[in-house]
Amino acid sequence: MNFYSCTRADLALALQQANIPAIHSEALYKNAYRHGNITAPWSGPHSTSKDLETFFLSPSPAGSPWTFSLPEFEAPLESTEDHALKFGVRLADGYVVEAVLMPEKTRLTLCVSTQAGCRQACSFCHTGRMGFTRNLSTAEIIGQVLQAQQWAAAHPEWLERAGLPVTQRVTNLVCMGMGEPLDNLEALRGMLEILLDPFGLQLAPRKVTVSTAGHLDGLRELVSWNTGVQIALSLHAVDPALRRKIMPIEGRFPLEQVLAFFQEAIAAGTSKPPLVQYTMIAGVNDSLDIAHQLSALVHGLKPKVNLIPFNPFPGSAFKAPSRERLFAFQDILKQAGIPTSTRFSKGKDIRAACGQLHV
Repeated sequence: MNFYSCTRADLALALQQANIPAIHSEALYKNAYRHGNITAPWSGPHSTSKDLETFFLSPSPAGSPWTFSLPEFEAPLESTEDHALKFGVRLADGYVVEAVLMPEKTRLTLCVSTQAGCRQACSFCHTGRMGFTRNLSTAEIIGQVLQAQQWAAAHPEWLERAGLPVTQRVTNLVCMGMGEPLDNLEALRGMLEILLDPFGLQLAPRKVTVSTAGHLDGLRELVSWNTGVQIALSLHAVDPALRRKIMPIEGRFPLEQVLAFFQEAIAAGTSKPPLVQYTMIAGVNDSLDIAHQLSALVHGLKPKVNLIPFNPFPGSAFKAPSRERLFAFQDILKQAGIPTSTRFSKGKDIRAACGQLHV
C-alpha cells in the first residue's frame, strides 16, 4: 500500500486500527507534504509517536507492505519560447506519461496526467491517438506534484530564468495532461483530497482545475464531492454531428445533456459555471456563424470561455485558424457578454501544449 495513495482519513483509520492515536496522521502529512520527508514521514520536524516506524514496517491494512515510492521524473525538455518544462514520468511498471510545468507571471502551474493514454480518441489530440493503457493511482498523480516541487527546489536557476522567485513552488494544478480524469474517479478523488487537505498540499480549490471531455456520469460524481474545484468542459464543437466526429464521447454523453446538467447544478448551487475550452481548428469549427451559435449555446451558463488555437502534431491534417479569425471569433463572444480569452498554449516547441502530449 502506497502512503501517497492514502487520504488523511484513510491514514487516521489505519492508525486507529493499530491502536495509535489518529491525530498523528496530521503530523505525518505535514512531514511528508510540507517538509519533503518523502520516505520517512515519521521522522520529520512535527512530533509523531515512537510507534510509527514500527507501524510502517508492519503490513498495511491491505495486507501488503507500506511503500513510499513516487514515479520518476526524467530530465525535462525546456521550451526556448516560454521556459515551460515537459517531463517524462516513468511509472513503476515501465509505462511513461508526461507532465508539464508552466511558469507564469505570479504563479507556477503543473499540468498532470491521470491515465496512461486515453480512451476518448478525440481527433485533434495526440494523446487520443495513443489508445488507453491504464489508469494512474492516486500516488502516481500526487507523485507528479511532489516530484515537480522537488525539481523546482533543486533548480533555482530555472526559476530565475523563468522570472520567478527561487522559492517559488507549484501554486496551481490542472488535470489536463494525458487521460480523461473522470474515467479515473477513485484516484482523482484521493488526489483532490490530498491536494486540498490543510495538512497536505494545501492548494485552494480555485487553483485546481479538472478538465473533462463531457463525461456526464463522472461529472455527477465530481460535483457530489463538493470540493469547489474549477471544472473545465472541453466543448470544441456546437453541432452534435461534428462533435461526434471529432469527439466520440458525444455519442455516449450528448453535449445537450451535459449542459443541462450544469444548468441544474448551477441553479441548485452545487456547481460553479464551468470553464469552457474550445480548440479552434481552421475550416472545421472556426466560422463566425459557429461563434454566434456557441454564444447562444453557453450563454445561460455564464461561463468563461478559453479559445485555444489548435496545436499541431505529427500525422494530423488540422491547422490553427489565422489570428484575424481567432480574434473575430472571440469578439463575437465578448459582444454577447461572455468573458472570453485566447489561450496560446505554452511549450509548443517541445510538444508540451494542449493536445500534443504523446509517448
